Amino acid sequence: NNIINKDIPEELLHRSSVNDTHVTSKLIRASFIGASAGEPVISGLIKKFDIKANILYGNIDRVKDTPFGNLTLELIGDPALMNQALDYLRDNGLEIEVL
Repeated sequence: NNIINKDIPEELLHRSSVNDTHVTSKLIRASFIGASAGEPVISGLIKKFDIKANILYGNIDRVKDTPFGNLTLELIGDPALMNQALDYLRDNGLEIEVL
């Protein structure tokens, strides 16, 4: 049983703001719990990989003082760096689902 709402509006699933052939766009859901919720992981991603992160949806809650939640993001950047960027998010405690 998962208490996080993972429903994403249909129009977000087909959205892409990319009109440049030199960049790629990935729609992801980043889920987090505990310490990773308080870290500037998305900020680090933007700086380290020169990726734009467009926040499309998000929620956060707490159970017994433990934060958890998810963000739906459109990541836009260099195709050669995108998999490294996703690994960076995973290495920093986020569960990543490519939508």
